Amino acid sequence: MEHYKQYGLALLVIFFLAGVIKTCNSFSEIRKPEHAFKLFLRFAIAYTIVVYGLDLMLAVFKIVQGISSTIMSSAGFGNSTITVIPPEIISAIESCRIWRKYSIMGNNTYTENYL
Repeated sequence: MEHYKQYGLALLVIFFLAGVIKTCNSFSEIRKPEHAFKLFLRFAIAYTIVVYGLDLMLAVFKIVQGISSTIMSSAGFGNSTITVIPPEIISAIESCRIWRKYSIMGNNTYTENYL
């Protein structure tokens, strides 16, 4: 049994006992067969929902994750590619005079030719 089922069943027992304490005024009510059967039926239904509901929920998550990863890889988001600036843009930026004054590289040779 996986660890998520163990946590789910532990929470089921805690909440079931809290519900029994809330609904019953005294333990003499639990001795009645109809009340004990109703509590057992509630526990059996909750147990089924916890055990099979977790498996169903995880199966749905795996399906949705597979669909989204297929969409992402077909759209090109799954692979990382190198971004390349075309040489025309590089030459246009280098020929712009405003960038010569505010050079990032610290090269002061361009500031003489500014304006």
